[in-house]
Amino acid sequence: MRVARSLASAPGDGCIVRARPDGTVLRASAAAHRVQKADNHLRLLLQTPALLADAFSVKASQTSDPVLLTRIDAEYIRLWTSSPLGTFLVASGAHSVTAAPLFPLALRGAVTLWRDATDVPYTEDDLMYVEEFLRRAAAAVRGHA
Repeated sequence: MRVARSLASAPGDGCIVRARPDGTVLRASAAAHRVQKADNHLRLLLQTPALLADAFSVKASQTSDPVLLTRIDAEYIRLWTSSPLGTFLVASGAHSVTAAPLFPLALRGAVTLWRDATDVPYTEDDLMYVEEFLRRAAAAVRGHA
């Protein structure tokens, strides 16, 4: 949950961490948003991890390549996300998305971030920040193991 909370408050507005603990099914394990009402909604969705499905995480997880979409609209979100998360993203006005694989943490999965409360779209610098954050988190985990 610390990763989701930290990333939601720094480069993103919302964040979902999804992992494949059994190596097969990508499941949401943490979610956070900087706006309390949105954060509460994400926590409700997190009770049923399948409700937080999105193709952004899947692509980053499967290819180990990050995703950076500087401008998206409601139709684009619907193409990538048909779950209740997609409905939430459309309703919240998400306009920019980035996703990065969790491989620095030796996990199979990805972190997805979106902007809906911040007007500025994601940039390459934001994506580099997320990737560096994940590398440092991995180093901290390895240092405490």
